[in-house]
Amino acid sequence: ILSEGVRCMAVSRGAIFLGLSDGLVTVLDEKLNTVTRQIVAHDKAVNAIVVSPDGSRFATASDDGRARVWDTELLECISKPFARHTLSVCSLTFSPDGRSIASGSWDGTVRLWNPESAEQIGVPWITRATSCFLGYSENAKRLFVGTVNRFACSIDKIDLESMPEAFRARIFANAYLFSSQDPGYAFISHAGIQVWR
Repeated sequence: ILSEGVRCMAVSRGAIFLGLSDGLVTVLDEKLNTVTRQIVAHDKAVNAIVVSPDGSRFATASDDGRARVWDTELLECISKPFARHTLSVCSLTFSPDGRSIASGSWDGTVRLWNPESAEQIGVPWITRATSCFLGYSENAKRLFVGTVNRFACSIDKIDLESMPEAFRARIFANAYLFSSQDPGYAFISHAGIQVWR
């Protein structure tokens, strides 16, 4: 059932969403492990799929430089394309309240979006490297950005209220976790697990 071109995955409400290298999103029934539907999401490879906190929407990001928001039940696109990035969009995340989406791109920028209007919020944050993963803190006041270029790997923390670069850590992070009481963050890297406060 699974295609060799699977690039990303998300799970919501008994469905598994697979983003494929040909721009399709394949939907599997979680219990039956059967394909229930395929949709043409993008013109090029789908690099990221994320589900909103309430499970009602999911967002996709692609090599076509765009991101889109979809209705989870109807599998219909419910937004205009997020189309300000100039290169592939490789990472996405919803804020904890679902009121904004952050996207990271090969163009070296992180952008915030209104998922309803597809309008960009504020100005882009310049990373000067590919944004590999994104994650909001639980109170949605901070955004963590994992970036990599040919010289170094780092994690940046952006204070969304003032947008300065608060710190940069020279580790390669594969995943992140947040504690139940903010602040408190764990980053999983090749060097092990590091916890910051």
